This record gives sequence, C-alpha cells and structure tokens, in this order.
Amino acid sequence: MKLVGKSKKRKRAKRRLIVFIVFISLILTGAVSGFVAICYYAESLDTVFPNVWAEGIDLSGLTRGESIQALIDNGYESGAVGISITVILPDESSFSATGDDVGLALNATEAVHYAFNFGREGSFFQNGITYIKSLFEDTQLMNLSNPNYDDTILRVLADEYTYLFNQSLYINSLDVTDTRITIIKGTGLLPADADDVFNIAVDLMRRAIAQHTHLEARYIPEERTDDLIDLAALHEHIHVDAISSVYDPVTTGGTPSFTGKTFDLENALQKLHDAEFGETVIIPIVILQPDITQDEVEGVLFRDILGQRTTSQGSSAGRANNIRVAARFIDGTVLQPGETFSYNSIVGRRTEARGFMEAPGIIGGRLVPTIGGGVCQVSSTIYGALLFTDLEIVSRRNHSLTVGYIAYGQDATVATDLIDFKFKNNSDFPIRLEVTTSGGISVSVKIHGTRVSDVYYELESREIEVTPIRIVEVESEDVPPGERIVDLPGQTGRVIETWRRHVTEDGTPILDANGNQIKTLVTRDTYRMQDRLILIGPPLPEYIPPYNTDDDE
Repeated sequence: MKLVGKSKKRKRAKRRLIVFIVFISLILTGAVSGFVAICYYAESLDTVFPNVWAEGIDLSGLTRGESIQALIDNGYESGAVGISITVILPDESSFSATGDDVGLALNATEAVHYAFNFGREGSFFQNGITYIKSLFEDTQLMNLSNPNYDDTILRVLADEYTYLFNQSLYINSLDVTDTRITIIKGTGLLPADADDVFNIAVDLMRRAIAQHTHLEARYIPEERTDDLIDLAALHEHIHVDAISSVYDPVTTGGTPSFTGKTFDLENALQKLHDAEFGETVIIPIVILQPDITQDEVEGVLFRDILGQRTTSQGSSAGRANNIRVAARFIDGTVLQPGETFSYNSIVGRRTEARGFMEAPGIIGGRLVPTIGGGVCQVSSTIYGALLFTDLEIVSRRNHSLTVGYIAYGQDATVATDLIDFKFKNNSDFPIRLEVTTSGGISVSVKIHGTRVSDVYYELESREIEVTPIRIVEVESEDVPPGERIVDLPGQTGRVIETWRRHVTEDGTPILDANGNQIKTLVTRDTYRMQDRLILIGPPLPEYIPPYNTDDDE
C-alpha cells in the first residue's frame, strides 16, 4: 500500500509541472506574438515615428507629404532663422551676414527622407524596438540636408572691409627729442589678406548653419617686425642717472655734478596701450636733478664749527714755546671722511732740533724738566673741543694727576712713543682743525666741518669718589737741621665721570619719552692720590752753656 501511495503522488506532481509549463508557454507565446505584431505595425506605418523632430520641427505621425509641407511652412527651405555670422578685424571694425543675406535654402524633401527613414534602416525586430522607444522619448534630428547659399555677398564684404582696414593700417613712428618722445601708434600688423578673411567667413557660415546659431570670429593678420617699438629698451637707452657732487680731497672742493634724464616707463606703456590706432602719443622726458650740486658741496665744506674749546694756564717760557710749536704743527690739519688723527704722528718727536725746549712735565707723578713739556695742554684742548661733537675718539688717556687748565675728566695726555691721542673723522664731510695760541699761554681749538645733526651737547663732570691727601714726613740729611721742606705738594685722588647732556642749538634740553633730559656717559677717569711729602732736616744740636773758670772773689 505504501508503494501505491507514492506512485499517485508522483503522477500528481508531474501533472502540475505540465500545467505550469503550458501556462508559461501561453504567456510567452502571447508576448512574442504581441511584439511581433508591434514590429509588423511599425513596418506598415506610412508616417514618421512618434516624437521625431527635424531641424526643430515636430514631424511625428506625419506622412512624407505632410512632413515636407510642415518644413516648408516653418521656413525651412526659404532660410534658417537665427543663423548669422560676424567677422571682426584688428581695428575692431566688423561685418556681418545672415542666412537670408546669402540666400540660404535647405531641401525639405531631402530632410524628410532622413526623418522618415529614422527607425526603418535596421532589422525587422530592431525597427520594432526603435518604434517602442520613440513612444517614450523625443528624437532631435539635425543637418538633414546640404545647405545651398550664394557666398558672393561674403566675398564682397571680405574685400570691402579688408580694403578699409588696410587703409587705416598705421605703421608705428617714433621721434625722440631732448624733451619728449612722440609715437604715432600703429597696429603692429601686416596688411590683411582678403582671401583669408573670405575663407574665415565661409567656414564661419558653415558652422553657424550646422549649429543653427550666431557665430563670431576674429581675424588677426601676422605681426610685422619692421616697426616694433620696445619701450623698455628705449627706456634703458634714454635713462641716465643724475650724478651728485662729492668732496674731492685732491682739489679740496666738490666733484662736478650732472643732471640725468628718464621717462615714466609704466605710464608710457599704459598711454600707448590706451591709444587708438593712428593716435599720437606724447611721452615727456623728465630731467633728473642731482641730490647735491658742486656748488652745494663747496658751500657746506667747513661751514660749521662742530666744537671749540679754549684753555689757559700760566707757563714758563719753555712751556709756552712748546705749546706754540705743537699748535703750529696741528693748525690747518684736514681729515677726510674715514681718516684718523694721530697727535704723535702730526706733532712728531719732541726734540730741540724740531723747535721744542725743556719745560716741566709730569713724569712718575712729579713735574720734572723734559724736552717738550707742556704739549699735553694742546692735546687736552683738542679733546675738550671734540667732546662737543659726534666724532669718534679712538685712543685717549687721562693724566695720572689732575691738571689745572681744563675740567677734570676732559684732559688727554700724550707721550712720545708711549701714549698717543687719536680720533677718527666718522662724518661724511672733511673737517679742519684750527689751533691758535696767545698770551702766556692760552690755547684755542676750533673744529670746522659740516653739521648734519640737530643735537648739541653740554658737558658735566661728576665727582664719584675722593681720596684725601695723605701727609708723609721723611727725615732728610739734605735739609738743614730743624727745617721742613714740602717736597711734593700732593693731590687729592678722584674718580670722575664725564657726561654729555643733549640740548638744542639754543640750549633747550632734549627729553626722552619719560620727560627726562637725555644724557650719555662719555668716560669714567681715575686720578690717583699723591702724598704730600714733607722732608724734615735733622734736629738742632742741644745747647750747652759755656763753662765759667773764673773764681769768685
């Protein structure tokens, strides 16, 4: 019984499969039959497929005759609406032509032939598929016939405008004088070629018809090379810098100054760019003046007294002579910018053969006779004058002891081969030293130069430390018995700071941002203390009264 049951089940499943297959077959047969029917329908149509447009005109569902008439009614054969061209020449002149101007005409029959054949050039089934697609989407067909037009008008326009352009084709001209540059602006181009212009117009019309639009093209002939104006090169050729005068140490005057010339290159380029063809462009030549003329240089040389100082101190004949000799060696000395003054180099060795005499000088803390004694008053007076200037002090040393002819901290000692006094002319102009003497003896120094600063100076010496004199007594057999002799008077030791207060020419203090007068420290000098040395003679012998031998009576 189990075997019979299984057999029945298999038979039922087989019958179901046969029924399903038959059902599917019927469906497929119906679909195929329907598609084939559509293909037959498309094949039998004598109208343009649905949603087909020719040159922007809807031809769907129209017969050949109806389609031809639709194109003609829409002006397809009489001209293409919106088709035009413009050719522009380099001088911005231009000519234009429309489809109507050239008698543009299209063949409606030829266009409809292509439109009617759309969807009919494939296989039986391919045409059916195309038909089905056309039911749901538009098809735009363009360029369906070869345009017919007369290009004579384009030839006429090309010849006419080429001729007019060539008539106005200015050639650059250039004229240069001492005061200006004159340019007549040219196009910088060779003459236009009428055939080239015509060919551009024909090609442009062909493309405008294909695109059903307006098109423009610019004609540019080749550039000419025989009249180019290179303003940058012209500027380089014309431009000459002005030459200012400078001090000439050989002639002790100013070197010759010269004017220059130039023109504004950037402005000239802009003016030439903005000018019309054939327009005259004037470019002025500018005369460049030197910053400093020869007369101006010579007018400022040694114009100002940068610093001056006078010192006085009574002197012996020998000392007065030495000061006058040293002053004569220095008086009139000129230092060029950058040169350094050396006291020992200019005054030279202090010898009798060179006019110096014996006079007291400080050696080892004592005034002792020496050839050239006293010449430090000249070096100190020069240094004192320099403190009122901005000239650079290169080498300076104060005396070991204070001196009486100048303020503490403002002296400068010298010694042949040992100690020199030097300063540098760090200004842009030469300076000259004027050193004179008078009386017995006064030394005056003036430093002549060219002042370029508005800052003047006042000097201040500050006593920072003081070491009192120490009295030292020493017995000496060279002193008569019972006497006292001052061998060294002694000097107080001092530490001195020298400051410069900044003022204007009339003495008004120059203040800093906080309202305080500007001051600068120049030097901090130490003068040693010298003992007051007193020499004491041996004591007097004790007094013994004479012995009396007479007897009293």
